[in-house]
Amino acid sequence: GWAGVAVFVRDAVFDEASVLEADPAGRFLIMDLRWAGKTVRLFNIYASNDQRERKIFFHSLRPNLSDDTVLIGDFNTVLSRVDLSVNNTYKGDVGRQELVSLMLENNIIDIWRLLNPNKRDFSRRQVVKGQLKQSRIDHLVKILHRLFVYIFRGQGCCPLSVKEE
Repeated sequence: GWAGVAVFVRDAVFDEASVLEADPAGRFLIMDLRWAGKTVRLFNIYASNDQRERKIFFHSLRPNLSDDTVLIGDFNTVLSRVDLSVNNTYKGDVGRQELVSLMLENNIIDIWRLLNPNKRDFSRRQVVKGQLKQSRIDHLVKILHRLFVYIFRGQGCCPLSVKEE
Protein backbone atom coordinates (compact mmCIF):
# COMPACT_ATOMS: atom_id res chain seq x y z
CA GLY A 1 0.00 0.00 0.00
CA TRP A 2 0.86 3.67 -0.05
CA ALA A 3 0.32 6.48 2.34
CA GLY A 4 0.16 9.66 0.25
CA VAL A 5 1.87 13.04 0.16
CA ALA A 6 2.27 15.87 2.65
CA VAL A 7 3.87 19.30 2.72
CA PHE A 8 5.19 20.79 5.92
CA VAL A 9 5.37 24.59 5.94
CA ARG A 10 7.45 26.28 8.62
CA ASP A 11 5.91 29.33 10.26
CA ALA A 12 7.16 32.69 8.94
CA VAL A 13 8.84 31.23 5.82
CA PHE A 14 5.99 32.21 3.49
CA ASP A 15 3.62 35.16 3.65
CA GLU A 16 0.81 32.77 2.76
CA ALA A 17 0.49 29.04 2.06
CA SER A 18 -2.83 27.79 0.74
CA VAL A 19 -3.96 24.35 -0.39
CA LEU A 20 -5.71 24.53 -3.77
CA GLU A 21 -6.47 20.85 -4.12
CA ALA A 22 -5.73 17.68 -2.20
CA ASP A 23 -6.40 14.30 -3.77
CA PRO A 24 -8.55 12.19 -1.41
CA ALA A 25 -6.46 9.14 -2.35
CA GLY A 26 -3.26 10.99 -1.37
CA ARG A 27 -1.73 11.05 -4.87
CA PHE A 28 -1.20 14.82 -5.04
CA LEU A 29 -1.35 18.06 -3.13
CA ILE A 30 -1.40 21.41 -4.95
CA MET A 31 -0.47 24.55 -3.00
CA ASP A 32 0.18 28.20 -3.72
CA LEU A 33 3.09 29.59 -1.71
CA ARG A 34 3.41 33.39 -1.52
CA TRP A 35 6.39 35.39 -0.36
CA ALA A 36 7.96 38.70 -1.32
CA GLY A 37 5.10 39.46 -3.71
CA LYS A 38 5.58 36.25 -5.72
CA THR A 39 3.49 33.10 -5.87
CA VAL A 40 4.83 29.64 -6.66
CA ARG A 41 2.43 26.79 -7.33
CA LEU A 42 3.76 23.61 -5.74
CA PHE A 43 2.61 20.16 -6.80
CA ASN A 44 3.69 17.37 -4.45
CA ILE A 45 2.93 14.14 -6.28
CA TYR A 46 3.01 10.42 -5.74
CA ALA A 47 2.30 8.80 -9.10
CA SER A 48 1.09 5.25 -9.49
CA ASN A 49 3.56 2.57 -10.52
CA ASP A 50 1.08 1.44 -13.20
CA GLN A 51 2.03 3.19 -16.44
CA ARG A 52 -1.57 3.54 -17.72
CA GLU A 53 -2.67 5.14 -14.43
CA ARG A 54 0.40 7.42 -14.57
CA LYS A 55 -0.53 8.55 -18.08
CA ILE A 56 -4.01 9.59 -16.90
CA PHE A 57 -2.56 11.15 -13.74
CA PHE A 58 0.08 13.25 -15.55
CA HIS A 59 -2.54 14.39 -18.08
CA SER A 60 -4.85 15.47 -15.23
CA LEU A 61 -2.19 17.88 -13.91
CA ARG A 62 -2.32 20.11 -17.01
CA PRO A 63 -5.24 22.41 -16.03
CA ASN A 64 -3.59 23.37 -12.73
CA LEU A 65 -0.22 24.44 -14.17
CA SER A 66 0.68 28.11 -13.77
CA ASP A 67 3.63 30.21 -14.91
CA ASP A 68 5.56 29.52 -11.71
CA THR A 69 4.91 25.84 -11.12
CA VAL A 70 7.22 23.43 -9.34
CA LEU A 71 6.43 19.71 -9.37
CA ILE A 72 8.19 17.56 -6.79
CA GLY A 73 7.80 14.04 -5.55
CA ASP A 74 7.71 10.40 -6.49
CA PHE A 75 6.91 10.33 -10.20
CA ASN A 76 7.54 6.56 -10.37
CA THR A 77 8.99 7.42 -13.78
CA VAL A 78 12.48 7.15 -15.20
CA LEU A 79 12.96 10.13 -17.53
CA SER A 80 16.09 8.93 -19.36
CA ARG A 81 18.46 5.98 -19.70
CA VAL A 82 21.03 7.72 -17.51
CA ASP A 83 18.50 7.47 -14.65
CA LEU A 84 18.87 3.68 -14.61
CA SER A 85 21.61 1.43 -13.26
CA VAL A 86 23.30 -1.06 -15.58
CA ASN A 87 21.07 -3.93 -14.42
CA ASN A 88 17.86 -2.21 -15.60
CA THR A 89 16.19 -2.09 -19.00
CA TYR A 90 14.82 1.16 -20.43
CA LYS A 91 11.37 0.07 -21.62
CA GLY A 92 8.55 1.85 -23.39
CA ASP A 93 6.22 3.58 -20.92
CA VAL A 94 3.03 5.47 -21.84
CA GLY A 95 3.18 7.25 -18.48
CA ARG A 96 6.66 8.57 -19.29
CA GLN A 97 5.49 9.60 -22.77
CA GLU A 98 2.69 11.68 -21.23
CA LEU A 99 5.05 13.24 -18.68
CA VAL A 100 7.63 14.11 -21.35
CA SER A 101 4.85 15.57 -23.52
CA LEU A 102 3.61 17.65 -20.56
CA MET A 103 7.16 18.85 -19.93
CA LEU A 104 7.86 19.76 -23.57
CA GLU A 105 4.55 21.57 -24.08
CA ASN A 106 4.95 23.63 -20.90
CA ASN A 107 8.71 24.36 -20.87
CA ILE A 108 9.19 22.16 -17.81
CA ILE A 109 12.74 21.08 -17.04
CA ASP A 110 14.25 18.45 -14.78
CA ILE A 111 16.37 20.74 -12.63
CA TRP A 112 18.56 18.04 -11.11
CA ARG A 113 19.40 16.61 -14.54
CA LEU A 114 20.11 20.12 -15.86
CA LEU A 115 22.68 20.61 -13.10
CA ASN A 116 23.99 17.03 -13.34
CA PRO A 117 23.79 16.03 -17.02
CA ASN A 118 25.83 12.82 -16.77
CA LYS A 119 25.60 11.95 -13.09
CA ARG A 120 24.07 8.67 -12.00
CA ASP A 121 22.37 9.02 -8.63
CA PHE A 122 19.40 6.91 -7.66
CA SER A 123 16.37 7.35 -5.42
CA ARG A 124 15.07 3.78 -5.68
CA ARG A 125 16.98 0.61 -4.94
CA GLN A 126 15.69 -2.93 -5.01
CA VAL A 127 17.13 -6.41 -5.32
CA VAL A 128 15.43 -8.50 -8.01
CA LYS A 129 16.55 -12.12 -8.51
CA GLY A 130 19.79 -11.36 -6.71
CA GLN A 131 20.61 -8.25 -8.78
CA LEU A 132 20.63 -4.71 -7.43
CA LYS A 133 18.43 -2.52 -9.63
CA GLN A 134 18.53 1.24 -9.12
CA SER A 135 16.67 4.12 -10.71
CA ARG A 136 15.93 7.82 -10.27
CA ILE A 137 12.15 8.10 -10.11
CA ASP A 138 11.87 11.07 -7.72
CA HIS A 139 12.12 14.44 -9.42
CA LEU A 140 11.89 18.18 -9.00
CA VAL A 141 10.83 19.87 -12.23
CA LYS A 142 10.10 23.54 -12.90
CA ILE A 143 8.37 25.56 -15.60
CA LEU A 144 11.18 27.60 -17.11
CA HIS A 145 10.16 31.22 -17.69
CA ARG A 146 12.90 32.67 -15.52
CA LEU A 147 16.12 30.96 -14.60
CA PHE A 148 16.15 29.49 -11.11
CA VAL A 149 19.12 27.69 -9.66
CA TYR A 150 18.46 24.79 -7.30
CA ILE A 151 21.36 23.15 -5.49
CA PHE A 152 21.00 19.50 -4.51
CA ARG A 153 22.98 17.19 -2.29
CA GLY A 154 22.34 13.52 -1.73
CA GLN A 155 19.63 11.48 -3.34
CA GLY A 156 16.25 12.40 -4.62
CA CYS A 157 14.81 15.88 -4.31
CA CYS A 158 16.57 17.62 -1.47
CA PRO A 159 16.94 21.30 -2.34
CA LEU A 160 19.34 23.07 -0.03
CA SER A 161 18.92 26.50 -1.51
CA VAL A 162 16.78 28.29 -4.05
CA LYS A 163 18.04 31.41 -5.73
CA GLU A 164 16.43 33.52 -8.41
CA GLU A 165 18.77 35.01 -10.96
